[in-house]
Amino acid sequence: MDALAQVLAANGHASVRTYIQTGNIEFRHPGSDASDLSARITKAIADQFGLQPTTIVFPHSRLRRAILGMLFSDLEDRNSVETLHIFFLASAPESPDLERLYQLRAAHERFHHGHEVACLHAPSGFGRSRLAGAVERVLGVSVTARNWRTVTASDALATADE
Repeated sequence: MDALAQVLAANGHASVRTYIQTGNIEFRHPGSDASDLSARITKAIADQFGLQPTTIVFPHSRLRRAILGMLFSDLEDRNSVETLHIFFLASAPESPDLERLYQLRAAHERFHHGHEVACLHAPSGFGRSRLAGAVERVLGVSVTARNWRTVTASDALATADE
């Protein structure tokens, strides 16, 4: 993560910070076009490391909206932060097959799809959820998922110097 942060800093991103080994990077940049920033970051990573990961860039305001709009507020206790997951969508799905996702949902799971994010409560674990593994494919857009602890920690990191 340190090497990745250095690549971003060398490419004009300011206040670059990372949160453990999650792949989350907080930074400041004068550009406001998320898709352009994403393409630039992907290219910088490819140039430096020979990898071309999917990168999803969005402003802190989108992270805040996900937190404030989280429908499963009854799960914000200490025991649920690892089983509650937010999927950040790279773009709005054109024709999501939500019926298919709900068919994959286990009886004890809760799922909600929104314009920018989807929320999943998977009490048996994210890795065991058939729905979790199908979100990107069924929605037809790139996504990145984080558990609630990581989402709120990322928010705290982003607001640390505001």
